[in-house]
Amino acid sequence: MPLLARAGVINKETAEELNSLIKERNYFAHFYQEVTVKKVWDMLLKIDKIYSFVLTVRKRMKENQ
Repeated sequence: MPLLARAGVINKETAEELNSLIKERNYFAHFYQEVTVKKVWDMLLKIDKIYSFVLTVRKRMKENQ
């Protein structure tokens, strides 16, 4: 994500938010026995960040075709 931010594809704030989600995903994958309903719910509340990222990348790809 920092590379995408430096390239101007996403802003620094979005890069930090997505990095946070990546860390949470890794936590879920490696410490699944410690995952609580609250952690899952908190992650779901941030799903819009991923959707926004996908839309941004798709837009950039169309612009560069």
